[in-house]
Amino acid sequence: MSLLKSCLRWILLYLFIAAIFSALVYIRFPNVRVALIGGGASAVFVWFTLGYFNSLRERKAEKRMIRRGMSMDRPEDGEKIAAIGPVRSMESLEAPISKRPCLAYEYNMSTARGEGTAGIFTGFALVPLMIESPRGSIRLLAAPELDYPEEYFGGPRHRTNAREYIERTTFQKHEGLDIRREVTHMKTVMADDDGRIRYDIQRDRNVDLATLDFSEKILAPGEHVVAIGRYSAARGGLVPDPTALLHPVKMVKGNGEEVVRKLKGKDRTDRVMGCGCLVPVLIAAIIGLTIVPLEAIEQMFPQKDPSWTEVRVEQWVRRTVRPYFKDLGDVAIELQPGQARGKLFVDGANVPLTTCAARRDGGWLDVTFRGEGGAATARFLGNRLESLQIGGRTIASADVEVEQLRVSDEEALGRITYLGPRGGPHLRVTFRCTP
Repeated sequence: MSLLKSCLRWILLYLFIAAIFSALVYIRFPNVRVALIGGGASAVFVWFTLGYFNSLRERKAEKRMIRRGMSMDRPEDGEKIAAIGPVRSMESLEAPISKRPCLAYEYNMSTARGEGTAGIFTGFALVPLMIESPRGSIRLLAAPELDYPEEYFGGPRHRTNAREYIERTTFQKHEGLDIRREVTHMKTVMADDDGRIRYDIQRDRNVDLATLDFSEKILAPGEHVVAIGRYSAARGGLVPDPTALLHPVKMVKGNGEEVVRKLKGKDRTDRVMGCGCLVPVLIAAIIGLTIVPLEAIEQMFPQKDPSWTEVRVEQWVRRTVRPYFKDLGDVAIELQPGQARGKLFVDGANVPLTTCAARRDGGWLDVTFRGEGGAATARFLGNRLESLQIGGRTIASADVEVEQLRVSDEEALGRITYLGPRGGPHLRVTFRCTP
């Protein structure tokens, strides 16, 4: 898989997640613009979570490769392996800023300090080297990522060294933002397979060295490393890997046990970060469910038909979360006399409710909610629900939730929710009628 395909895979994953979350938001709040914004924002956090968990999966594979790399068995052709041991070479380099002898270096001269900061002057160099591992000598024939901290320098001597290096070096000019140029450069470096790499890039013509910070990574002769990459038996070394997202070889300083311990530490961090990225999504979902209750959405979008699962979620939020938001108040019931809005589940079918009628029977008030295919009747005594009848079954008032109930001689209005056992009758209705 090429770099482009790998990036495309992650972009498509984000779009897929965003589509799912946008659909969930739309089901709750049927407005396209709100759904796209909410779904897109939520997908960012979930996408990061999946990235962290993917890193956990990759590191698990790396730890397995490192443990196997400490054995004596010879790797197979095409296998992704960990080469562990000291590095050797018949050649050497001199680091540009510190002047230390090394087998590889990476430098960065930038206006801001920080790992990954794009510098005004950047470069990398590598000479052909071998890793003396328990599995034999393994050559490095691909561009490595030096996956360890950079060192910072700022003394007069280091500034002089940097100036001398710039004066005697021919730089590639990368002025302005040109993604195609950067991708082409990266592909060229990643495809290098002779173990000898060097490039120097300048991104600004007019620069004062006195304003720059200098950083450097080096690989010194004899240092113990763990290099993870694709092995070629024919060439006896780690070679470019077309399936790698970025660098085909990852190189970490230390012996096998030390690197495994470091990876375990990163695992803990990524678990925390992965779960932490979900927290804003959960908080936003709970706040959204709380401050925009289902009855408000039903008033704004008369065509909305909430599922019984959504009604149950709304019931849980109203009972457990919304009491902490005492200033939210109630949602006004904006219906004409004789109107009802909601649905009834009876005899295995959902019945939309559209009308209601009230009839007095002595001190009792019976309100009947009707739709095409079913009806339910609530009996009130004053401002108190006494019973509910659905499909010939009488339900005690203690099992029914009543909100904003107001019964007088002029009108009766309120909201009734009853969620029976699985397969049994359910009712959710908002009504206003005249006795």
